[in-house]
Amino acid sequence: MKYAWLLAAGLAVAGCDMMPNFSGGPAPVDPARQAQFIAVVEASGCRLDQVDNEAVLVPAGFSDQEASAIGVVLLSEGTAELADDGDLILLTENCI
Repeated sequence: MKYAWLLAAGLAVAGCDMMPNFSGGPAPVDPARQAQFIAVVEASGCRLDQVDNEAVLVPAGFSDQEASAIGVVLLSEGTAELADDGDLILLTENCI
């Protein structure tokens, strides 16, 4: 799980057509799960790094696929950004 969502997010940001959703936009995600994902990441310091993401996301019940899809949506909405080191950084009210 350490790199799966980061790879998907990076491909989405790069505009790669090999993403599962070929419509050009991010795959739809459940808004309640997206809110839960945001809350979990906010509670862990607003930054999800490649080393600790499993310790943060797995206990909350997020699969690799779901975390990847949510990460892509957050990036496309401008609610998150990728750091130079590949970490996902939230840009929410609680994280600015």
